[in-house]
Amino acid sequence: MFRSSNPILSSNSFQQSQTAGKELSINGVVNKCYVLFGAMLLAAMFTWNLVASGQMAQANSLMMIGGIGGFALYFVMLFKPDTARIIAPTYAVGQGLMLGGLSAIFEQMYPGLVIQAVGLTFGVFFTMLGVYQSKIIEVNDRFRMIMVTSMGGIFLIYIIGWIMSLFGASPGIFGSGPLGIGFSLFVVGIASFSLLLNFEQIDQIKRYGATKTMEWFAAFGLLVSLVWLYIELLKLLVKLRSQDD
Repeated sequence: MFRSSNPILSSNSFQQSQTAGKELSINGVVNKCYVLFGAMLLAAMFTWNLVASGQMAQANSLMMIGGIGGFALYFVMLFKPDTARIIAPTYAVGQGLMLGGLSAIFEQMYPGLVIQAVGLTFGVFFTMLGVYQSKIIEVNDRFRMIMVTSMGGIFLIYIIGWIMSLFGASPGIFGSGPLGIGFSLFVVGIASFSLLLNFEQIDQIKRYGATKTMEWFAAFGLLVSLVWLYIELLKLLVKLRSQDD
């Protein structure tokens, strides 16, 4: 029986969407990822240029729309996987609007930061792909349990931190000190290893008999993890660069 720790790639979602047609292929998922990355890049360039030209009000509005919209679309996808062909590109555009503006702001603060974050993101992706294909790390039930527990803990910490920020408090783990850097390294590590879950889940999805229409759905799940990894790498690099100021 197919099992998944990623709700975007859960068996129930795929069961709801199985219809007659060609089966999902890994190459098909990869091609859909290219489309999503292209859409995200174009949207990111738009808000990047707004920030670069000093149009911060417009950029902030689009970043907020992209961020909130992407969060909402994530949950729509959980319950309506058959809409992946439409939702996935829309999500990519929304995340691009958010990431483009965010990246431009950090780039103005620390020149060269964004190219480092992008390079590290793709470096981690291909490293984890190699680790998965070589079976250096076995994605078993114990690994899944550790990952799900860790990701749940991180999410809870972020929620607590957000609530504390409403009252003007700033936990040390979100700062640029040793504790904050250590926490960011831990989160980056978890985000990196979560890619192994994605690779294993996509393989299982294929064996489970998902149809070709679900390639958009699988690509969406992978994009979610990569966006998370990129954001965490940006935050880590900002903390490290701030130490040099």
